[in-house]
Amino acid sequence: MPKCNGCTLCCYLFNIPNLNKNSNTECYYCNNIGCSIYNNRPDYCKGFNCAYLQQKNPDIRLRPDKCGVVFEKINDWLFHGTMDDRNQFSDTAKAQISAFNKQGYSVVIKLKDKKYFFPTDGNTIQSIILALNKFLRVKYGSSNLHN
Repeated sequence: MPKCNGCTLCCYLFNIPNLNKNSNTECYYCNNIGCSIYNNRPDYCKGFNCAYLQQKNPDIRLRPDKCGVVFEKINDWLFHGTMDDRNQFSDTAKAQISAFNKQGYSVVIKLKDKKYFFPTDGNTIQSIILALNKFLRVKYGSSNLHN
């Protein structure tokens, strides 16, 4: 089991085709502690790399279920976040986006059917869209991740 420590936001937010699970619905395999089939989860789930889990000693406030956004690093200059629309845009999430920007990362946030862009110098919304779509096609075979 990963160090999700009870966070199951990705299990709720994401569309998981292999499980016929729609976005913004509870996953049948989510048991409020984590994924009950974690070791045998679909490749679609295995392919997702939660940015929170990539940190050595992350602040608990940045855990996706606490800040309301699941972040994934797309490349050397871009993070993608999927926001939980059941909550307000938290100050912690805003602070994380600002911290990413200060570190030179652009950020795109998906909320429902909209995307919000927080580019850094040298990155345009168009370059962000191109990079994100390329990542999604290569990693998931679609540019419609988490719809």
